[in-house]
Amino acid sequence: MSGNKKDTVDFHHYTDKESVKKIQKSGVILQSDESGGGDDAAFGPGAYGTTLTPDSGKKALAKNNYDDAGGLAQEKIARRKIGLRI
Repeated sequence: MSGNKKDTVDFHHYTDKESVKKIQKSGVILQSDESGGGDDAAFGPGAYGTTLTPDSGKKALAKNNYDDAGGLAQEKIARRKIGLRI
């Protein structure tokens, strides 16, 4: 480490309120996958996140975080996903 304050990066995981409660209780972010007909994990199983902050705007976040096939980004906005900074 160089001692520079930019040695760390804020990383944001976006999910719904119910999942935030589960993460806070367990301290674990479960991986996304496509099992059970899920609509996430476009790049394979894993825990997804971004450096985009909540003030980036819902449209920018949805475009970044979700494959927009079939209007998925707009659906996620409508479902009011919220951010959890980790």
